[in-house]
Amino acid sequence: MDMLSEYIFTYSGTIILRILIGSISEGIGIRYTYSILLLVVCIPGACLAAANSYIAVVLLRFAVGFAGGAFVLTQLWTTIMFDLNVVGIANATTAGWGNLGGGVAQVYHPSCRLPSFRALHSSY
Repeated sequence: MDMLSEYIFTYSGTIILRILIGSISEGIGIRYTYSILLLVVCIPGACLAAANSYIAVVLLRFAVGFAGGAFVLTQLWTTIMFDLNVVGIANATTAGWGNLGGGVAQVYHPSCRLPSFRALHSSY
């Protein structure tokens, strides 16, 4: 149940920011919004390593979930950068590479962590 709650909070942060990110990027520009987003989200991402309570993990995962708003900015950026006759291919390619990276991370991360987890928790 605890892990499910973490995922719910993570995706809640993503959904909230995806709703707001369009208006924010129209106000200050896509590049500035993207830069600020990535700089702000790296802080809770780094703090997750030092989290020592469930509440801290949930709150930091919520903040890290804001990184999901970067997808909207990527789609906005590629729509502006490419001509109308290739913008669909450009958007599909950027979305596909993003999904590929997320999928590789989902497979690779647990396989890297499993040996250290087993070393720390000998009962597994």
